[in-house]
Amino acid sequence: MVAVLTLSLGCSGGGKTEEDKKTSSEVGSNPLNAPTDYLGAVGQAQKTAETSTALNSVRQAVRFYQASEGTLPKSLEELVSSGYIGKLPSLPKGKSFQYQPNTGQVSVQ
Repeated sequence: MVAVLTLSLGCSGGGKTEEDKKTSSEVGSNPLNAPTDYLGAVGQAQKTAETSTALNSVRQAVRFYQASEGTLPKSLEELVSSGYIGKLPSLPKGKSFQYQPNTGQVSVQ
């Protein structure tokens, strides 16, 4: 009975769907593009890390402000002017902070 199960699993095509095969053959198919693909991935990872770090820093400042003042700041600039953060962190080009003063939520668009 075990042999039958093994045989039937072995004939299933290795478990890869056509989409899996297509994706794996398209990604990295040209070794000459590997350095460019790698650098692009590293650059994207760096932007993601910078954005995440900046966002967490501003969110923490909002929480500190709320804990100390008993209210949410009216704007992110109020965090700077009241000394809860030295300056708003820089974001990658094309990104900006979005702040909802009624909920205290900070996001990056």
